Amino acid sequence: RNAEAVSALSTAVERNPKEPEYHAMLGFAGLHDPVLPRSQRAAEARKSARKALQLQPDHARAIAVLALAEALGGEVAEARKVVVGGLRTHPESDVLKAVLHRLNRSR
Repeated sequence: RNAEAVSALSTAVERNPKEPEYHAMLGFAGLHDPVLPRSQRAAEARKSARKALQLQPDHARAIAVLALAEALGGEVAEARKVVVGGLRTHPESDVLKAVLHRLNRSR
C-alpha cells in the first residue's frame, strides 16, 4: 500500500506546505514507491527531505530520509556523513541511530 501512502502524504504536503514532518514522511514513502524506478525513488526522497530541511534545518527524520536516499542512490559514504552530522545535533535520536546501523550493515 506504499502507493496509497505516497498519494496521501502528497495531499498532506499540498495542504500544509510549511510542515517539515509531512515533507519528511513523503520522502520516506517515496523511498518505497512501487510506481517509480529505483533511481527516481532516491531523487524524489532527496527532494522531499531537502524541502523539510529548508523548513527546519535540524529535522531528524528529514536527515534520516536524506541519508537513506543517498544510500539508495549509491552514495553510501555521503549517507554516513549526513547521518553522523545529524547525530551530532540529535545524539539520542533512535531514528538516526537505526539509519546508521543499517548503513554500517551494508558494508
